[in-house]
Amino acid sequence: MKITILIISLALLTGAAAKKHDRKSSFKEKKVITVTDIDGNIYPYITICGRSWMTTNLKVTHFRNGDSLINGLTGINWASNCKKTDLPAYAFPNNDAANKDSFGLYYNAAAIADDRGIAPKGWHVATDDEWKALEVCLGMSKSDADSALCRGNIGKKLLTGGSSGLNIQLAGYLLPISPPSYVFFNQQGAYWTSTPRFATYQTRGFNVCDMKSVYRSIGSSLFSVRCVKD
Repeated sequence: MKITILIISLALLTGAAAKKHDRKSSFKEKKVITVTDIDGNIYPYITICGRSWMTTNLKVTHFRNGDSLINGLTGINWASNCKKTDLPAYAFPNNDAANKDSFGLYYNAAAIADDRGIAPKGWHVATDDEWKALEVCLGMSKSDADSALCRGNIGKKLLTGGSSGLNIQLAGYLLPISPPSYVFFNQQGAYWTSTPRFATYQTRGFNVCDMKSVYRSIGSSLFSVRCVKD
């Protein structure tokens, strides 16, 4: 009888230990994976459709080699700094530095073009093809993905709280006119790609036509950035 009780007790203890281990393993699996830029900003990222994407907007103010980008609050003339051959610079969403932590920064085309790189080491600004592959993977038809302007109906999946987990933010953007115009904060999202198109780059827009579509065009303003692992 004593031997039987001992065996049952050991079995119960082993089972409890196994469950505890399973809980620990499950906790470890849910651990947030991050990457850090040269400024020390930390970005969580997820792997989706075969690529690792940041789930927050870029907010770095230095290139990978340590050189500074121009701070838009110093009085830069945005009207003459909107092409990829101009001075690389950034601006704050809605012209408020307090928005940086939550919404990242806006960048001009020159910051995207600069070979010194604004993405963390081992990462890059997402290309147009990477955006298209993501869109198709999430349910957009290839013909829609290859087209321009308002496309598909997967937009909500990409936005904050959507099923993709990418949490695309509606940070608005900056129109580089004189005086500069900060528009659509908390209403629309606009993102650079690193794919050249004429004197600028391809872009993505969210909630431009409606919440469901994803807008594909070329950019001439200051937009947000999402990065993808090399």
